Amino acid sequence: MKIFSYTSAQYEHLPCNFCGEDNADTIATRDRNGYSVRTLLCRNCGLLYIDPRMTPQWYQLYYEQEYRHEMARFKGLNRAQTYTSEILFNHAKKRTKPFFENLRPYVNNGLTIEVGSSTGGVLAGFRDVFGSEVLGIEPSPEEAQYAESQGVRTIQSMFESLGEGVVPKAENIISLRALNHMLDFHSFLVWANKHLAFDGRLILEVMHFPNVVEHYGYLPRGIQIDHVFMFTPETLRQFLEALGFTVMTEGVDRKAEHMYIVAKKTAEVSAEGARNKKYTGYSAVRAWLNQTPSSYLTFLFKYDIKKKIKVLSYKIRRTLKHLLVLFGLYREGKRG
Repeated sequence: MKIFSYTSAQYEHLPCNFCGEDNADTIATRDRNGYSVRTLLCRNCGLLYIDPRMTPQWYQLYYEQEYRHEMARFKGLNRAQTYTSEILFNHAKKRTKPFFENLRPYVNNGLTIEVGSSTGGVLAGFRDVFGSEVLGIEPSPEEAQYAESQGVRTIQSMFESLGEGVVPKAENIISLRALNHMLDFHSFLVWANKHLAFDGRLILEVMHFPNVVEHYGYLPRGIQIDHVFMFTPETLRQFLEALGFTVMTEGVDRKAEHMYIVAKKTAEVSAEGARNKKYTGYSAVRAWLNQTPSSYLTFLFKYDIKKKIKVLSYKIRRTLKHLLVLFGLYREGKRG
């Protein structure tokens, strides 16, 4: 198996993706896995982002070669058992059906598009709840093909690569747990505004950065190399309002580690969107950071040791399995 190399990756520096300013505070230099990752806070709009970051080509390699392995290691799980397309589909469908039921008063009838639709589980859950026509946009060929096999119509593409007129106006556009991963979330919000009918609904779910940091008591625990951008409720609301949306409802998931927002399109925006304007988001995020304790020792003894034991247990099980296979004592589907 090819090992992904963070040290060999190519990196790039970019200004704030939302407002275009290049004036930011450094708030952290490590992520939750201990990698050298610098996180910045824009002094204009309050966006939290990684800089420098891997180039798009290297992020593509990361998702192809490393992402699922890294998530498995972080959770102390077996990748092959945890992240098959079937399991991803079923998990997403099961998780989101009650989520959409809760949002029923805020969702329009009609075509519903999901950007970053993966194996189609979210859209399958949405279709079960509302009976609406659904369409996925997913760059991964394997995941797009699996979605099609489950009856979820999917375009295999990046949303930025879709030509004019390929996607019709939608009544709802969904992005669940994908906005943190996008390399240009500003362009996505402009794209969503353009492809929504007037009064159409944008349904977002992202990591609740303040809740994660406060829960673990350690700032780097909320940072990961695949989360290029991080949001607070206040900054996400500000970003949507600046790009032609009005927030209708918002809340958190059961564990309070993710937040959701439903916003309706109330104005058209240009491709320039929110660039080159002044905002007020910085002061609120800066004040929160200043008053939020961050202690690695507290995190280590309260949470990290348990995770390390779990990861070590996974490695031991994997090594034992390899030894059993080597000596012909292991059979698939049997224990011992």
